[in-house]
Amino acid sequence: MRTDENKKMEALGGFCSSFYILCCIILSLPASNIVSGVVTVGGNDPGKECVFPFVYDKNTYFECTTINNNRIPWCATTSDYPQDKKWGNCPFTGPSTTGGNSNGAPCQFPFKYKNKDYYNCTTDSEKSKRLWCATTSDYAQDPKWGYCPTSGVVTVGGNDPGKECVFPFVYDKNTYFECTTINNNRIPWCATTSDYPQDQKWGNCPFTGPSTTGGNSNGAPCQFPFKYKNKDYYNCTTDSEKSKRLWCATTSDYAQDPKWGYCPTSGIVTVGGNDPGKQCVFPFVYEKKMYFECTTINNENIPWCATTSDYTQDKKWGNCPFTG
Repeated sequence: MRTDENKKMEALGGFCSSFYILCCIILSLPASNIVSGVVTVGGNDPGKECVFPFVYDKNTYFECTTINNNRIPWCATTSDYPQDKKWGNCPFTGPSTTGGNSNGAPCQFPFKYKNKDYYNCTTDSEKSKRLWCATTSDYAQDPKWGYCPTSGVVTVGGNDPGKECVFPFVYDKNTYFECTTINNNRIPWCATTSDYPQDQKWGNCPFTGPSTTGGNSNGAPCQFPFKYKNKDYYNCTTDSEKSKRLWCATTSDYAQDPKWGYCPTSGIVTVGGNDPGKQCVFPFVYEKKMYFECTTINNENIPWCATTSDYTQDKKWGNCPFTG
């Protein structure tokens, strides 16, 4: 005999089956692309609205993406990007400003100024060379602006020392949002103006090295570069050390704050060369290039290294053990 409870269960089961079928039908319908209201700037189809979702490199995007565009957001402007290849940059908001006439409003990127689109802060037309940006998309139509925050990273060396890094900057067609070691012997550097391709102004960025032992720094790490006797050191040195152990300063200026410690050794004991039995010292400079590991250059494919902190002056070296 069927109970009321049985009837309720059958009715519920029938509803669930119908709902499941309906969901399947809906999901099987072709998806429609949505015009977003985001109007593009630049790219190869500027002034058009973004179309979401779009497919790029086998991935589906439901919003602007920075992939393969130097961290500048972009989108497709047609429903079939793989076929049409139509795209544009998406407007985006930058950091909050100070000064100017915008009451702290954030930068608007890109902004148009004197018929040029700017995707980052600039010093153009600014006598003090402070970085600024527009806080509206078109400065000519609505001249609101403010100063951009600085990076706080003060450079050492390079051709513009003592200036703050300016981010982002463009080098060799790539945009950098932090210090980079590219083409600088693994020493981090940055641009010091908003237009590196034109100004070519740059400096080295301070960086932290390995933790020390001994000395008077309680294990604090090396600070590179550090100034010692009016010379900037970008790696550990044996200068003024009677035992010839490698050491570094743990402050940026040893004369002002004489904190120091011994650097860790490489652990690689050399064989042959003109200074056998000594440990490799990394990094070392050979023919204007810096090496952070043993190299076979100019040694008949046998790995070798320097055994002092100044190979250019001392010419001390040895072969590195290796497995054949």
